Amino acid sequence: MAIENEIKIVLQGKEKYDELETLLSSIYGWEDINQAYFDSNNRIRKSSFKNGREEHVFAFKQRLPNGRTVEIESNISESEFDDLWEFTSERLSKRRCSVFCKKEDRKTEEWLNVHRWDIDFPRWPSGNKYFAIAEVEMLSDMERPNHILSVLKPYVVHEVPRNDNRFSAKKLSDEKHARKLAKELKLWD
Repeated sequence: MAIENEIKIVLQGKEKYDELETLLSSIYGWEDINQAYFDSNNRIRKSSFKNGREEHVFAFKQRLPNGRTVEIESNISESEFDDLWEFTSERLSKRRCSVFCKKEDRKTEEWLNVHRWDIDFPRWPSGNKYFAIAEVEMLSDMERPNHILSVLKPYVVHEVPRNDNRFSAKKLSDEKHARKLAKELKLWD
């Protein structure tokens, strides 16, 4: 069982979406994710990596009253993933760029007390690019990162409060909901 301490940051969309995705993919690599939900806590995920490797996972994820998140993951086979897919409802595809922080990297201010950054580029059915989402995983006693990853700074639009679940991946699987959020943040007409 893993207790995670993470926050989300909304990043610019439209033409800046492609610019940031290209930049991060070239530096950090990527994985394409197909994720689907049984309910608000249980999901399956298929990750396809640039090198052709695939990973299939069943996950339980729940936000705790203290703002932290418990996430339990278990690898499953490709056939189990395929069998379960038909029983899911909300589905989301996205490209993810992950920036891992090794202990020796934490000497610089930018990396202090941060484990990793995941930057997701959702693939909505219409092809619209409303915004990207960065998620930073921090040490358990932190409320927010000391610094925003420097490559992301020019693209930051909104830091999502811990109690705001409107930006959960499950909710973002609904393109109408994502478009509404983009309009609220003045990222979409």
